[in-house]
Order: sequence, then structure tokens, then C-alpha cells
Amino acid sequence: MTDTKPSSSWGKRIAAIYLALNGVLGVIFGGIHAFAYFSTGASISLSDAVFNAAFGVVGLVCVYLVFKGKALVLLVQLLADLGALTYAYAVGRGFNTPFLITSGLLLAWLVVLWRRGELS
Repeated sequence: MTDTKPSSSWGKRIAAIYLALNGVLGVIFGGIHAFAYFSTGASISLSDAVFNAAFGVVGLVCVYLVFKGKALVLLVQLLADLGALTYAYAVGRGFNTPFLITSGLLLAWLVVLWRRGELS
């Protein structure tokens, strides 16, 4: 008898797609900010470029952790979100409500996956 269970559930795929989009866009925006900083002297700080790129890379690492079924993704994503909120507050942007909502929903979804046993 063969095991017909798919290697990855639709729930993990949804989380991975969100994280992948977030990661790729973060890296792209980091590159755009770096280009603007170095080429045009625009009023963009280098810390924005570094932060966006780093946040994007963390998102891509989280995709890997989701597909491997690692519950560590919860801690990594939580720390990344707390870092993003701290950075935004530190540079004077305040708290980003849409970011808080989407991050909270993602973390809740990851907890659901963990409770289902899809992340261990």
C-alpha cells in the first residue's frame, strides 16, 4: 500500500506563497532603495535599503522552513515582525496598521498549521 498523502498541504502552500511574495518584494524594494540611494541621492536612507532586503531574505528563509514543516518558522516570523515594527517606530514612521493585521493573520495561520501537526 502506498502513501497518497501530498508532501505539502494547501495550507502550507498558501503560507509559502504569501511569504515568498513578501520575500521577493522585500528584496526588490531593497534593491530599488539601494539604487536610488547610490545613484540619485534621493532622500532614502541606506538603512531602508538594508532593512527591506534583509526582511525579504528572512521571508524567503521562512518559505524554506514552511516547506520543510519546521515550527521554527513561527519564531523566525514573529521576530522578523517585531523587528519590522521596532524599525518603523525607531525611524519615526509609527506603527503600520495594515502590516500589523497581515502579520497577525499570517502568524495565526502558522499556528493553525502547527496545531494540525503540519509544522513540527
